[in-house]
Amino acid sequence: MKRLILIILILGAIPMLIYPQLNNAVFVRSDCGLNYVINSIEISARHTNYPGNAYPITFGVNGIPNSCYTIEAAYLWWTVSYRNGSPAQGIVSITNPQNATQNINAVLAGASIPKCWGGGGGIGEIGTRCFRANVTSMITGNGNYSITLNTPQIETDGMTLMIIYKDKLATYEGHFVIYDGIITNDAGTNESQTMGGFNACANATFARAFSIVSDMQSNYTQPWIFVVDGVPNNQTRDFWNTATVNCNVSQNKNNVAFQVQPNVGDCYSWAMMGLYYQTTTCTTCPTGQINLNVNPKNTGFCLGNSANISVSGAASYVWTSDPPGFNSTSNNITVSPTVTTRYFVRGTSADGCFTDDDTVTVNVYPLPILDAGLDRPICIGNPTRLGENASDGTPQYTFSWTPPTGLDNPNIQHPMASPTATTVYICTLTDANGCVDIDTVVVTVNPLPQPVITASGPTTFCSCDSVTLDAGNLGYISYRWSTNQTTQTIVVRNPGQYTVTVTDTNGCVNTSAPITINVIYPRAEIALPQYPVHAEPGEMVRIPLYIRNSWYLDTCNVRNFHAIINFNKTLLVPKGNTPQGTMVGDNRILDLTGTRSTDDTLMYLDFRATLGRVPQTALTISLFEWTDCSIPDSLFNSEFRLDNLCRSYFNGDSVIRLYNYEGVPTNMQFKPNPVEDKGTIEFSLAETGPTQLFMSNAIGQVVRKFIDESYEMGVYNLIFETSEIPSGLYYITLKTQTKVISKMVEVRK
Repeated sequence: MKRLILIILILGAIPMLIYPQLNNAVFVRSDCGLNYVINSIEISARHTNYPGNAYPITFGVNGIPNSCYTIEAAYLWWTVSYRNGSPAQGIVSITNPQNATQNINAVLAGASIPKCWGGGGGIGEIGTRCFRANVTSMITGNGNYSITLNTPQIETDGMTLMIIYKDKLATYEGHFVIYDGIITNDAGTNESQTMGGFNACANATFARAFSIVSDMQSNYTQPWIFVVDGVPNNQTRDFWNTATVNCNVSQNKNNVAFQVQPNVGDCYSWAMMGLYYQTTTCTTCPTGQINLNVNPKNTGFCLGNSANISVSGAASYVWTSDPPGFNSTSNNITVSPTVTTRYFVRGTSADGCFTDDDTVTVNVYPLPILDAGLDRPICIGNPTRLGENASDGTPQYTFSWTPPTGLDNPNIQHPMASPTATTVYICTLTDANGCVDIDTVVVTVNPLPQPVITASGPTTFCSCDSVTLDAGNLGYISYRWSTNQTTQTIVVRNPGQYTVTVTDTNGCVNTSAPITINVIYPRAEIALPQYPVHAEPGEMVRIPLYIRNSWYLDTCNVRNFHAIINFNKTLLVPKGNTPQGTMVGDNRILDLTGTRSTDDTLMYLDFRATLGRVPQTALTISLFEWTDCSIPDSLFNSEFRLDNLCRSYFNGDSVIRLYNYEGVPTNMQFKPNPVEDKGTIEFSLAETGPTQLFMSNAIGQVVRKFIDESYEMGVYNLIFETSEIPSGLYYITLKTQTKVISKMVEVRK
């Protein structure tokens, strides 16, 4: 019905009234720490799109500081579409978090024309009003506030509560400019207002503009627009809108241009506009700090006297001390400490928000106390420092030691004493006030120990041997060798000069003369033949492992060894006493042990050369060690090469023919491998046709045929015995019309 009336008004071209302005200056102030919280709620339920809220309304306030604040102002605004008989005096009933309740009369901030809620489906609206109630007296801080208005719910659009507070601890200055009244627009057109009454002292670090607009209805999909200084800000249509938007305030700015754009033909009322901004350079904030004035700042007296201290500049005071024990809340105190003491005072402002601290030091001058130190023994030739730190009294101190014999300076607090015989020293201390104390100390002189090192055997030996050095025990209580060992005897294996420092029962320390240890280091060069070893497939070949050069092996009785040699497993098969070793991938690894004889050959390795997958292989000594004695060795490797290999010709190129046991990728498997008496061949055929399966030795001779006929494609298992097949390396070969597959097999008996 509201929209129908609007359409009739527009079509009828009824002239608009001259609307009142927002020209009531509500709150215009600048001060340190000014800030605000704001809450809004819709009341009316006269439109089905806007479920209103029934009285009493609860506002939850939680943005105010917990302490050190004051409530500067608090306002409650509401607007009504009033009817005949509606109360002309607005009244607020408010209950604060402390359950105190008060009825407060509102002022009429403005009245204006109806906003389309007249007859014919409306509520019989005859005009609009804006009320403002000053509820400052009922605001006690954060919490829930219950509010009831005397205007009927159906007439009342909504209410907005703004609480302006001062944060006493804030470092910014807050600025408020708030105007209200009422502008009611029944034509759905834009309304503009320019707000002055201020002049910005500096660029704002934070600024917000705000307004209260009612009756923007959500049955229109477009937002309404709140324009601040030409900047549009889209606002959701919530019927009761308290719009708050960020804006810019620069130095010397003295007005803000506001505009409400309904964006559609919608009737509305505009009740309040305002600006809040913060600056940090116009005023030094916070204000209210205190500065203590303590008199005297520092004082002192001799033990047994007292001092008076006064403080001003605050409302209350708390005194403490270090050492602890003194407490007072007076602005004038009398203290009598027995030791130098610091007194701490904290002053607090009357509101409890600001404090200041200061400290007074009271020096207590005790009688001087001298300590010449404990009686002590020294070792002859070792000086000792006499005297402990003097205490109490009044510096500067003077000292006098007698007799002066053996002292580096008899007139200092801590002379160094080096007497050659036991001596009693007397010290006299005098402080700045002439106070004296006397003490004595006895210095007993003891001789030095004389340690001598003895060796358990020759001091020249091989690196695998050792000798025990003994420092003796002539009343010694501790040992410290040049090796940092701390036992009476040590075992030495390295060359060099060794000394020992001993401490006797008197605490005297002395170091022995050095003893020299010489060590002989055997070493060797271990080699395989330093030229390539050649053989034809099928030939026997002997390869020596020998000592190429050596030093001190006989002198140090180095004989037993352990070696590991590896090579390509497809070229050489161990024979005779040569161990079979283990196979890892393409390598055969021989683990060898033996004893050195009188000549330089350590052992011979016997092999049969075989047609392998490569024409040569490295012979590598991967490990060599003497088990009698760990000594450094240099290792020299060799190489084995096959001779007289057959060649094939392909596209005019000569190619060495090798036995490629890898073949093409296959599904054929042989197990176990190595095999001792019985093995299984598992293979699959991807085609039907002539099939051969046979075993050949390392030089290519066929030793057994398993299959030589046509087979259907499929999966097969074949079991065979090896009782008639000698130990060695063999190849299992599977041939079809399109594929040749070979696998290496080792037979062991």
